[in-house]
Amino acid sequence: KSVKNIIRHIQDKCNWRDLSIKYATKYLEHLKLEGKSTNTLETYQYHLNTFFSWLQEDGTDIADIKPFDLVDFKEFLLENGKAERT
Repeated sequence: KSVKNIIRHIQDKCNWRDLSIKYATKYLEHLKLEGKSTNTLETYQYHLNTFFSWLQEDGTDIADIKPFDLVDFKEFLLENGKAERT
């Protein structure tokens, strides 16, 4: 099976929120192992939650994310008052 098919299978078995929580948790656990501070982890968690909500509202599947989606998301953050370094 291709990775895309596996992800689609997972999406069929759980809802969008469960899948985004799974990905975010795995990434945050990795950052914690790297020694990131609690404040950094909380900031990343906030932005991941915002990103997954934005994807869902945009109708973009996690498996279909492209580099331009990240640019669009950063523009969304900047338009909503987030700092350039976000």
